[in-house]
Amino acid sequence: MEKDKKVVAVVGSRGIAKCAALAVRLAELAPDQVVSGGAAGVDGLAATWARANGVPLLELRPDYATHGGPLWGNGGHPRAQC
Repeated sequence: MEKDKKVVAVVGSRGIAKCAALAVRLAELAPDQVVSGGAAGVDGLAATWARANGVPLLELRPDYATHGGPLWGNGGHPRAQC
C-alpha cells in the first residue's frame, strides 16, 4: 500500500437498503480506495458509492468453500445509525 493513501473499509449489515449517512461520511473522508466484503446491504452501498464517485473498489469476498462458513453472527457488534 502506498504511504499516505487513505483506504476505507465498509462491512456490516446486509439488512440496510439505503443509508444517506454512509454516503455523506464517505464523501467527507474522501478515500483513495474503498474496501468492501462484497455482500448485500451496507457493503453494496459502499461499492455503489465508490463506483459512482470514481474511487477504486476492492471487494474481498469470503471463500467459504476453503475456510468454512461464517464464524459468528451479528450479536454484540455495534451498529451504525442509518
